[in-house]
Amino acid sequence: MTETKMEGGGPDPRAILQRIADTWMIDPGKAYWQEDGPEGFHAFSWWPGDFCLKSRANPHEAYADPAVRIRIDTDFIRGIDVRSETLSPLLASMAHLYTSTYAWVFMPADVQDTFGDEAFKDHDPTRFWLSATAYIREETAGWLPEFFARMAILQPINAQIQAGELAQLLHAEPDTSPDPSDPQAPLDEILGVLGQVIIPIGKEPSRWEDCEEFVKFAETWGRSDICFGMGDPTGLTLETPFGNDSALIRFLTDQTHPQLGNGLLATLQLPVLGDKHEISKLTNELNYLEANMWTGFPLLGCWHSREIGENYAAAFSLFVPNALHQPMIATNVAFWMLNRAQWVKSSRFEHLENRPMIEILNRRLGVTNGAPVNT
Repeated sequence: MTETKMEGGGPDPRAILQRIADTWMIDPGKAYWQEDGPEGFHAFSWWPGDFCLKSRANPHEAYADPAVRIRIDTDFIRGIDVRSETLSPLLASMAHLYTSTYAWVFMPADVQDTFGDEAFKDHDPTRFWLSATAYIREETAGWLPEFFARMAILQPINAQIQAGELAQLLHAEPDTSPDPSDPQAPLDEILGVLGQVIIPIGKEPSRWEDCEEFVKFAETWGRSDICFGMGDPTGLTLETPFGNDSALIRFLTDQTHPQLGNGLLATLQLPVLGDKHEISKLTNELNYLEANMWTGFPLLGCWHSREIGENYAAAFSLFVPNALHQPMIATNVAFWMLNRAQWVKSSRFEHLENRPMIEILNRRLGVTNGAPVNT
């Protein structure tokens, strides 16, 4: 294994990116490296098909545990109208059906208006891309880079499959580009992993059935002020404070993904209800912020809207296919979801003061739905 520790402590960003490239079995001549950014910055671009994939690594030593943020983006569609009244609701309602291990991301009109055209003179504001992030620390450096790479490879696979149809729906065009050194290069064999490996294994029963981690997590962490949980061998339900109410986290093993088959579905639903325009605006902004900000937890999955009666709720969904099953994935995803809920609360609803879970549960009186909240 490539050495992944820097001399000054913490993971080595260049070595981590190389491990990701090795996981994808990239021909060294096809990875175009860039190392002229800020100190510690490393990146490479790769064309496994018609869409450019960009992998970037940035270290951050402001925390007690030095970490490296890995971000993987894949070009997808260009020419979208971010000011269209139908764009956000449409994408927010469709995202969970098309995505699984990454987010749909575009720059919201509000962001462009806040900073002005000059700030984005080198950025195409009509771009719509696929994005995922991971934070590599010393304790996760042994397994997370490869797991992250295998989750992220679905980006260029689905760009190849979905961009044409979705671009037509959005009155835009696929954001394709040629490999600089070989414009006529055939599709990389790695794109066949979906049909050759992931889908066949997805036809087997969920490999998270009878998962001991569900019960263990609930017993260990689900009786505290910040988390209440109940688990059995088939799934896990967690609640974490969100002001006077709670965000709901669920792990399901009996939900079949329309593309990937069986595996592990993890969802987060905020107690934030509104109409489809309010909620879609919020969820699309959350995807953009998670892709671009240092949050400390991975972006593997996508924010989207969920219809709740006459209202809509803000939700996040992540699906891990059977082919990527390994011990402790469910446990790590549970912590990521808990951190995600608290990040949203502190960054977007800072006026809310969290109450202890026992107080929330005692006052609930059997009511679990949130009330409409201004977003």
